Amino acid sequence: MDFDSNNKTLRPIYDKLDSLIDKGYGLSYVFEDIIFRDCNQFDRDYRGGPCWVRDAGNTAECGWTKEEFETYVRNYYEGDEIVHRWLYYYDCNMLVCALCDRFKMIASMLRVFYNHFPSESPCKMEDFKHVTVTVSPQDTICFACVNSIFLYLASSFDILSKIYVELHDYAKLDFTKYPKMVSRNVLKGSIEKNNSDIAGTLFENPLCVKTISSIRDRLVHDGSFDFLQMVYDCYDGPNGHSEAAILFPDMENGLFVTSKNRKNFYSQSNRLNLLLPGLLTDVFDVMETTINKLSIIGKKENER
Repeated sequence: MDFDSNNKTLRPIYDKLDSLIDKGYGLSYVFEDIIFRDCNQFDRDYRGGPCWVRDAGNTAECGWTKEEFETYVRNYYEGDEIVHRWLYYYDCNMLVCALCDRFKMIASMLRVFYNHFPSESPCKMEDFKHVTVTVSPQDTICFACVNSIFLYLASSFDILSKIYVELHDYAKLDFTKYPKMVSRNVLKGSIEKNNSDIAGTLFENPLCVKTISSIRDRLVHDGSFDFLQMVYDCYDGPNGHSEAAILFPDMENGLFVTSKNRKNFYSQSNRLNLLLPGLLTDVFDVMETTINKLSIIGKKENER
């Protein structure tokens, strides 16, 4: 299936992911403008300085120990406000890169998943005359991909929350020393919902965000939705139609329908492979609004 060029359901999702990656990387410039707004051009170009300022403790490009890093910061650059600003900038840039990496991995896993499942169907489940259950190594890979998509989405919620706090609370930072990030203990639920800055963003916890968070919690805490992660091969539908499907538990208002110990009811006959595109469309729209709002918050901060 050439989903990249022909699938009208998936093509807009991949296009939106490309846009989110571009907008996400744009947050690096928002941070740079705020952090160095009062600095001269020479100090703003310090990126040509020692690589350790960027890499030590951040990437595998530097093999320093914690002690070596702290010695350099303490003994060689104590009181150097520009170095402290660059250290903090690269810490914020790590958040930006982590966010964009989530989007890239989601795109790759969607491609694997939808190479094996349809994203749309002309049939309801009751239209099929016969259904068989399969559990194969390829099915396991597909489940690993779709489960990871929900985990990466939930992770991106936390990352965007951290970026919001770093931009919103920037005035709390003291660059006479290498500052700790204000957001180091922040997760999605940490953001106050009565803040006018968050209108239309994921921090208002709209239904699509609440749904993904519920799925993430189920995967992390329970590991699966069923005794086995099963694929249903449906066939003998109208005009001989057949397709593979993953049944998904009933949900209401973003929460799983449960009864005491029983957490998976299937009365709605939902198919995950058909639900996912709509859910992703909704959440990516919210994430786009969130990133746009973060850029506006950064520009407002830069004008103070």
